[in-house]
Amino acid sequence: MASIEVQSLGERNEAYAKVKIRLRPEVKLEQQAAGAWVLQRGSQKLRFTVPAGPLVEMFTSLRIDGVPITWFQKHPNATATLAPKTQINRLAKAGYLREVLVGLDGRERAALQIRDVIDFASEPPIQDHQCELSHNCWARWSEGTLMLESLDSDGAVLVYDMALLFQIFLLADGQSWSEVDQAIHSLLQAWLMRIGVLEQKRKQDGKRSREKWEFHDMVIHARSRRGFHRDGYGATFVHLNPHQQPTKRNVSKYEEFVLERPVSACRFTTITFADVLQKRKSIRRHSDSAIPLRALGEFLFWTFRERERQRINGEEFSFRLYPAAGCLHEISVYLIVQNCSGLPRGLFRYEPAGHILSLIAPFEPALASVADSAAQTCGFEGTPHVIVLLTAQIAKVSRKYEAIAYSLVLKDVGVIYHAMYLVASALGLAPCALGGGGFADLSQWTGLSPWDEAQVGEFLVGAAANKEGEDLELSEHN
Repeated sequence: MASIEVQSLGERNEAYAKVKIRLRPEVKLEQQAAGAWVLQRGSQKLRFTVPAGPLVEMFTSLRIDGVPITWFQKHPNATATLAPKTQINRLAKAGYLREVLVGLDGRERAALQIRDVIDFASEPPIQDHQCELSHNCWARWSEGTLMLESLDSDGAVLVYDMALLFQIFLLADGQSWSEVDQAIHSLLQAWLMRIGVLEQKRKQDGKRSREKWEFHDMVIHARSRRGFHRDGYGATFVHLNPHQQPTKRNVSKYEEFVLERPVSACRFTTITFADVLQKRKSIRRHSDSAIPLRALGEFLFWTFRERERQRINGEEFSFRLYPAAGCLHEISVYLIVQNCSGLPRGLFRYEPAGHILSLIAPFEPALASVADSAAQTCGFEGTPHVIVLLTAQIAKVSRKYEAIAYSLVLKDVGVIYHAMYLVASALGLAPCALGGGGFADLSQWTGLSPWDEAQVGEFLVGAAANKEGEDLELSEHN
């Protein structure tokens, strides 16, 4: 295959001399008083003092336009604590920096973002073995940039010059490094190998265990665990915007039902916690008689209602009977009611503060379709009395937790599932969690995009059938 020139990159050595170490776009570096510096990413601030000498020159260049990779060749002592290489690697491993390939015209061509030490070699070695695209890599478009990633690294190669894109896929034909040396810059090759987008052809590296995973599950798992996460990990507040308004639902309330609040927890005095745990099971059949409104109200009261609301450091927090990540309580509760004495059939939204059910849509064929799909998911016999649908405002969590937001939402759903099981079991109701559901079932009634309010959980609850009529096969333990 003929080589294809990449315009404006120049010769390999000359282009590599244009590699600079720069801050990531979301990172700010400011010099304050003499010798005092502040590095900030989101709400995280790192304050440090820089003594006179090469470090001042390095941080000054880093703040303005980046430090050329060749600059470090003048300061080879990487073992000393205050050596430039040592300090720049500390920032690199913390995820503040990126290596940028700058063209002869001054524009950025590509960049490497990875939480690892920087390779200060004068130029990357040319590999002579054949390589191919990894089966565990993917590409996505983000803010005008093509991002190349893989499951073998937390890093990413960002391609700004689309002339490079075709050159990368030439390697999928199995060309050796020497054959594509003129088609793609050796530095870009090294970066792609470093993050696992390219790998040695027919390399046997023990990845067979991954065949047991679905690809999207591997991505979610890897990117939400420390070490292979992208960007900040934990409570970084990087997406926090004090002026951002919460997502508003475009919902018309047909009618509100103020539920009766239990006077006490006397219903639970006749059963021990151990008994509740032993009694818990999934029941895939409900009574022929409707679930009483009082029983449904008790179930909601002891599972979802808000105990109190407090303002802490200027921010309001809701405290409920179950824990939630950061006390954010991003989960909302909807109910499709099909058979409840005291309530009309339809779609309701539960208000935990007032212990109120708001009817937002009368029962209609579209709701019946959602309810039927839920019943079929678990092999339910008959018509479930109530389908509980859990939705989550993901942005509410990602504003604080960034890389692990969705994994925290799923953990919160698991917590709520267990709470619903225990409360339903203690009240003598018939509960059953579902393993999945629709993507945009509620959007037409909430007025929100499924990305603004994602459906993340489904649960059936109703009055239990009497023991004589209960199908043991449908009531077995999960």
